[in-house]
Amino acid sequence: MQPENKTILLFASKSLLRTYKLVGFTKTIVLFSVVAFFSVTLIIIPINMLMGGSILTGMVINVIVCTTFMPYHLYQVLSLLVELDTLRMEIYDTSIRDELTKAYNRRYFFEATRILENTDSHIPPHTSILLIDLDDFKVLNDTYGHATGDRALKTLTEQCNLMFRNSDVFARYGGDEFICLLPQTNHEQAHEIAKRTSERFSEVTIKAKGAEIPLHASIGVATSSTEQKLSDLISMADQALYKAKRQGKNRIQAL
Repeated sequence: MQPENKTILLFASKSLLRTYKLVGFTKTIVLFSVVAFFSVTLIIIPINMLMGGSILTGMVINVIVCTTFMPYHLYQVLSLLVELDTLRMEIYDTSIRDELTKAYNRRYFFEATRILENTDSHIPPHTSILLIDLDDFKVLNDTYGHATGDRALKTLTEQCNLMFRNSDVFARYGGDEFICLLPQTNHEQAHEIAKRTSERFSEVTIKAKGAEIPLHASIGVATSSTEQKLSDLISMADQALYKAKRQGKNRIQAL
C-alpha cells in the first residue's frame, strides 16, 4: 500500500472513531453514509452521464450503494475499530496500575507529574508530597498471612481514593508505601489533608482469624516553597516519613 493511501486510511479511521465517541455507534454509521452519498454522487453521476446513462440512473445506483453496502461496510469497520480501541485502553490501563491494589503505579506517577515541570525540570511552589506507609506491615503479614496483608493494602488504597481530589496523583510507590502529589497545595493544606487521611485510617479495621485488626499509617509531608526538582521534594517527604516512624509510628511528620 502506498504511503498516501495509508495516510488517508489512518485519517478516515481516526475520524470514524472520533465521531463514534461523540455521537454513538448508530448515528456515526448514518452520518458517514450520508456523507458518502453526497460525495459519491459527485463521482458516479458524471461518470454515468459520460457513459450515456441518465442522472436518475446514477442516483439510483448511489442510493442502493449508500443504503446497503456502505452501512454494512461501516458497521464492520467501526465494530473492529471500537474493539481495538477498547483493547488498547485496557492494555494501557493495565500498564499504569498496580496489579494488587489497582492504584496507579510508580511509572504512571512520574509520567503524570511531568506536566508540572518547567523547562528546567522543576515543579512550581506550593506543590506537596505525601508519603504514606502502612505501620507494622511485616508483623501483619507474619501474624495473619500475606492474604491479610494484601487486604490491608487494598483497604488503604480504597480509603485514599475516597480522600484525595481528582487533581491529586496517588500511586503505590513500592511495597507498603504509597505516594500522593498534591498540586497547588501549601504546607498547611497538605498537613490538613494528611491529618484527615490518618483519621480515616484509624476508623478502619480488617477481619482476620476472628479478630478485628486496626490499620494505622505514618505519613511524611513535604511542600515546595520555591521551584525545585520533584526528586528533592520526594526525598524531603521520605525524611519526614522516617522521622514519623522513629517517633512511634501512626503519626504525621512534615518538613
